[in-house]
Parts: sequence; structure tokens; C-alpha cells
Amino acid sequence: MYGTDSKWVVENIGVVPSIPVHVNPGLLARDNRDTQIETAVDVLLKEIKQQPTEVPPPPAWMPAFPAQPVYPPCPVTHGSCQ
Repeated sequence: MYGTDSKWVVENIGVVPSIPVHVNPGLLARDNRDTQIETAVDVLLKEIKQQPTEVPPPPAWMPAFPAQPVYPPCPVTHGSCQ
């Protein structure tokens, strides 16, 4: 990723976390617990409680895609029209 000055901003540096989390490799190896993921989920759940929003209703199931134009029949009698 590069910035507006055309210089690399992440390469070989990493990204400074906005929430520092101690990574415990023992928990990950022994108990399959990832402290970074757990912290991220906790933070997001708190933010959702503080700023709840309503999810808009889903669109109509059919048609899921716009109507397709009527294509002329394939002029090839053997093989494919590709």
C-alpha cells in the first residue's frame, strides 16, 4: 500500500495497531484462543451497544439480478458460440 506521496507506507513496517493487544502464543497453541480476535470482537460489540443501528430490510429475493436482454440465437450449428 502506498500513500498520496507515492511512497510505501506499510511495506516492511507493518501497521501500528490502534488498540495494542498482548499476544499469548501459549493460549493460541494450547487453547486455540486468539487474544487479538477476542479483543477485536469485544471492542466491536461494545461499539454496537453504544451506537446501535438498524439493518435495512433485504431486497426482494426475485429477481436477484436485473433482467437480461434477449440475445439473438447462436448462428453456429456445431461447437459453441464462444
